[in-house]
Amino acid sequence: MVTHHPKRRGRLVAFLALHLVAVALTWRDINRRPAERVRGGKWMWRVATGLNTGGATAAYLLMLIGRRRRKRAK
Repeated sequence: MVTHHPKRRGRLVAFLALHLVAVALTWRDINRRPAERVRGGKWMWRVATGLNTGGATAAYLLMLIGRRRRKRAK
């Protein structure tokens, strides 16, 4: 029998809320950014960030940071 501890449920709810906020902010950026400025397809990033809990969102943001630094160096 599985018992549900209130602290675990609270942590899960907080984690899911954080995930939803991160995905919403990432999708908003994907929608606003021109397709030629997104490495890979926009659909790929939407699927990856929607299914993955944090890793894909971090990868997308790191891709943007790396791209911005390269433009400044020119």
